[in-house]
Amino acid sequence: MNTIKIIKFSFFIFSMLLCVFFHGSSYSAKINFKEAPKPVQQVFKSENSLIHADILSYIPEENLVVASGNVEISQDGRILLADKLTYNQVTTVVEAIGNVSMLEPDGSVFFANNVQLKDNMKQGIIDSFSARFNDESLVAANKAIRVNENVTKLQRAVYSPCKVCEGYAGKTPMWQIRSNQVKIDNEEEKVTYNHAFFELYGAPVLYTPYLSHATPNASKKSGFLIPSYSNDTALGTIVKTPYFLNIASNMDTTITPVYVGLESPVMEGEFRHLLESGQYTLEGSITNPDKRDGAGKRTAGQEIRGHIKGSGDFDINDTWSWGFVGERSSDDTYLQRYKYNARDLLTSRAYVEQIDGNDYFGTEAITFQGLNAGDDPDATPLILPLTESHLQTENGWRGSWWTLDSNLMVLSRTTGVDSRRLSSKASWQLPMKTSSGHLFKLKTSLRGDVYDVNDVPNPEDTNNPHDGFVGRAIPEMELDWSWPLARTGESTNILFEPVAQFIVSPHGNNPNKVPNEDSQETEISDMNLFSSNHFTGLDLVEGGPRTNYGLRGRMDIYDIANINTLFGQSYRVKEEAKFTPESGLDENLSDYVGRFGVSVLQDNVDLNYRFRLDKEDFSSRRSEVDSSFTAGPVSASVGYIRLNEGTVTNPILDREEIVTSGNYNFLDFWSLTGNARRDLSEGGGLINGGGGISFINECLVFSILYNRDFTQDRDVEQSQTITFQLHLKNLN
Repeated sequence: MNTIKIIKFSFFIFSMLLCVFFHGSSYSAKINFKEAPKPVQQVFKSENSLIHADILSYIPEENLVVASGNVEISQDGRILLADKLTYNQVTTVVEAIGNVSMLEPDGSVFFANNVQLKDNMKQGIIDSFSARFNDESLVAANKAIRVNENVTKLQRAVYSPCKVCEGYAGKTPMWQIRSNQVKIDNEEEKVTYNHAFFELYGAPVLYTPYLSHATPNASKKSGFLIPSYSNDTALGTIVKTPYFLNIASNMDTTITPVYVGLESPVMEGEFRHLLESGQYTLEGSITNPDKRDGAGKRTAGQEIRGHIKGSGDFDINDTWSWGFVGERSSDDTYLQRYKYNARDLLTSRAYVEQIDGNDYFGTEAITFQGLNAGDDPDATPLILPLTESHLQTENGWRGSWWTLDSNLMVLSRTTGVDSRRLSSKASWQLPMKTSSGHLFKLKTSLRGDVYDVNDVPNPEDTNNPHDGFVGRAIPEMELDWSWPLARTGESTNILFEPVAQFIVSPHGNNPNKVPNEDSQETEISDMNLFSSNHFTGLDLVEGGPRTNYGLRGRMDIYDIANINTLFGQSYRVKEEAKFTPESGLDENLSDYVGRFGVSVLQDNVDLNYRFRLDKEDFSSRRSEVDSSFTAGPVSASVGYIRLNEGTVTNPILDREEIVTSGNYNFLDFWSLTGNARRDLSEGGGLINGGGGISFINECLVFSILYNRDFTQDRDVEQSQTITFQLHLKNLN
């Protein structure tokens, strides 16, 4: 009986222990126990080494340091981590085993199972080597031999800048280079391969006996750049193979031979030079194709064709600088035929300028090259010099200030009008504000112009053009008024502002003896509504009593959208004969102008509408729409313009055109693009259009682009072009 009681009591005690054990286990998950303190790492320090480890021991008779557990050794900027390590102080040999990694001074990291290094870890043998460069590219090898701190030789190695993803043929990168012999030379900043295979998704697709590319952290090196291939119906096959030549750290050039299937080869070049005071770039091209007549047909012989382009900016001191920008072509159609650009006017200028606070001085020389069929080089002007200055005083009485603006222009032609102009304008401005929030600004000015002209057409006597001197004085007074009304709410800010200008100046300040050189294109718009002179430039002057008035407003909806508007008109007491009907300013009342803009912040939507409405019937005289949006993987933009300025005798002034572009991203790295420009006016059609497909990820760029151009001008033919591009990261 006692035995049975003892057994029952033992079973009860055992059950209680089990209950406490399981209950305690579940409860311990609910509370936080302090972790056991990590062992304090031991440190060994010598003349050129520092070792940290959980366990350190020293064997004096062998001059050997033995470390284990979270080992870290630092030597000459290199840091090595491992599970176990031995270090011989005499031979400087470091042997590391288990989870070995080493950080190099350039930021690259290599990994291994075990290593044996010496000479401050600059030389040695590494088993199961892998390295990650500072651009995230990877190289791995069965064995690596560090010849010195700059050179590492690899055996049976692979290299790739691609990420290794499960979706890429198991765990194989998209592309890689495999070679039995690889050399990494950090001094030459080059990686070389002997008998290399280029592999795509692990399958070899290309063999080369020799291959080299720059290390990821390399400075710029001479070598071939990304080639491009295209096929054009007008020029045939086009292959560009650019070669980059590194002349110096601040100077380089790129030479690009271009194979053109249906024409002679083209040689392109670009030169860049960075100086302490600034930089400049020169580029151009030259070829020697068959001659062509005005209709674009081949004729006997050949001719040199080409272009040159350059720009530069240089500082003289803190306030003075100088520079140049320009482009010249051998003939009218070269740039468009060889796909450089489609401009019809090239402008070149060289300048010197000073900006000192509110003061400005600048002088420049300007030349032009017209590329239209009707352009006459002898009638093209040369401007030398064009000098402008602006001086402004500090604010004085009641915040007023004085300004002095001057302009000197000398314009000459081989055939046609010559003009020399000196203009100077002194003005005084006084800002004012009332207690009720009305803002005023009073402006008074006096401008004087002197011209010395030759061969200015005389409408009264066409056989006797105007020559000699002519001058004019232009006093003007202007009063600006606005009344900004603002309201701030919890989620919106609203600004509503009526604006008006009242201007007085004398009539008749546009004598026929004054040539019109810089006031050719004049049109009232939302951009110049509140301008005292709606003529561009200085040659033509708006005169007489007049007023500009309108309303402008803005609404900011916090973190959602911004809306801005403007609407207004101009009125003159007397009509100005120099304004054309197309300007919208030819009568006392101008056309109405305005704009409406919306920006939806979170959805990346922008819409801007600018317009001009007829003053009589509110019919549209000009409409412009610029819009863009992004919705998930889709982005697009649309631009539209419509001009209703034509007449029965000159209907060509009517114009309607739309420009569209779009992009669709799909499947992570793929995208579709498209664009088109179409003339919507009567008899118009598609001007150009195209599209393409692209693949872009961290290690590869591939695209196929198609473009069709319907422009035809002399030897510029309608054409279709297909362009291929392939870029492998670090290889080209």
